[in-house]
Amino acid sequence: MNFLDKLAVPFQKAMKQSIASFIRLETSDGETTIAAADGSLVSYVKVEGSRQIIGEEEYKHIVDSSTIKIGARFDRQGHAMQVYFCRDPDRIRKELERHVQPSRTTAENIGLEID
Repeated sequence: MNFLDKLAVPFQKAMKQSIASFIRLETSDGETTIAAADGSLVSYVKVEGSRQIIGEEEYKHIVDSSTIKIGARFDRQGHAMQVYFCRDPDRIRKELERHVQPSRTTAENIGLEID
């Protein structure tokens, strides 16, 4: 970010410009990597689901373990990591219904009642 960009940011925030005006991403550099205007690269990884129900203790353990294991890789200047975690118990019903729908359709087609 050049000097003028840095100088303009507080004014842009104060004038409530859209978030798009702050984005400096320019092009894709592969399936999971994006190149920014300053030459830096952003890689993203999406991990979905869990094999068990994650409670507060388990969540804290996962975060602490990840911080220790992954944090050591980011001890050099020029590397950063951002994590987004979403926990939505209400969404699971929709997901399960989506996965079961083909079986429901087959059952209906052969005359079985499964509800």
